[in-house]
Amino acid sequence: MSTHPQQDQRPEAADVAGAARSTTPPGRRQIVDGSTGFVGTNLIHRLLANGNHVTALARQPPDAVRHRISTAAIADTDLASPQLGTTSIATTGSELVSQAAPANLPGLEVLDWSLDRPDLGLAQAALEELFAEPCDYWHLAAAITFRPGNHEELQQVNVDGTRTALAVFHKYAPAGSRFFQVSSAYSCGVVSDEVPEVWHPSAEPHEFRNYYEYTKREAELLYADTPGAVLRLGQIVGDSRTGRAATDYGLYDYIRAIHTITRRRPDESLRVVGDPTAELHLVPVDACVRWMTELANRDLSQLDQPIIHLVDSVSVTAAKVAEMISAHLPVDLRIGPQDEVAAAPLNQLERVLEARMTYTGKYISRSIKFRRDNLPALGIDDPPTVSDDVLDRLVGSYARSLQTPNGAPR
Repeated sequence: MSTHPQQDQRPEAADVAGAARSTTPPGRRQIVDGSTGFVGTNLIHRLLANGNHVTALARQPPDAVRHRISTAAIADTDLASPQLGTTSIATTGSELVSQAAPANLPGLEVLDWSLDRPDLGLAQAALEELFAEPCDYWHLAAAITFRPGNHEELQQVNVDGTRTALAVFHKYAPAGSRFFQVSSAYSCGVVSDEVPEVWHPSAEPHEFRNYYEYTKREAELLYADTPGAVLRLGQIVGDSRTGRAATDYGLYDYIRAIHTITRRRPDESLRVVGDPTAELHLVPVDACVRWMTELANRDLSQLDQPIIHLVDSVSVTAAKVAEMISAHLPVDLRIGPQDEVAAAPLNQLERVLEARMTYTGKYISRSIKFRRDNLPALGIDDPPTVSDDVLDRLVGSYARSLQTPNGAPR
């Protein structure tokens, strides 16, 4: 097991003392790994729109990386920025689709890397150039899988990979640099109490809903003596303004499972076992990357512990999500509490749905409450981001893409 940092103190390394007290000047280099993932592409998009120089660490060819970033979910507004050289946005149905060419991303550099090799597979000269000046390193690379039997992959990427990235940062980053480690709010594991923004102690795998959560906790425990912050994200969903997404996890896994059933058996009344009042901490990706980039411009030294929950101030209930899915798919869906299901067991179709929701069902069976003190303390506080209208766009956009033969833009 990893050694956990002391909860009442967090000493900084001598060569980066006070680094977290600096703010991000315009043009400051931003290094992003996991750059082709859902959050990574949108974060890079926002950083470029803000005028930063971004180095994307990726295994894909540079043109492919540029294309993924130029078509990120938040592209409808960010690509209209003069920093990105874009002049037009086209509308297709209810979706906004960027018309920027991949080449129109000035300020973006793509480097081939490898998370499973020493020094990220980069030559010493390349690393010295990359870290020549104070920078922000955003560690987003992660394996996200919830199937049994993938423990080795999760351990190698989420824990060993984080160890490698941190080692490179501490070896090469000059004073004034910061390391933002992207984690999960659900690294808290299975808990009944409100989750504070503090270091979690070491725990055993059986204390989590799945092994993914366990590896995110283990990765957090490696963070001691590092300037910056650990950012614990809620369930990331599409753009709040358009509903566009490019992910199939969380909410979308839920919708897809129900869509699969309704294709064969439309207009059924179905129950999903859970707590109707369970809170789903949905975070639109545009809100998430806005918070992230605003954090990069804040003095983090005032925080007792550099742990920040990036979750909405008001959560959405499981019952509300079921209601919204019923509005967009041919199904009458509701959440059936355990006592009800015990008295009136699931029918065959409901049992099929239950089997498809092995992952998602664990998140609607009970509420988790996350403290959200540090965003407001840093002067970053917004009204709730997932209103009924936003949830309608998020669910509707994905549902339409599933019902369209070739898949509508998400």
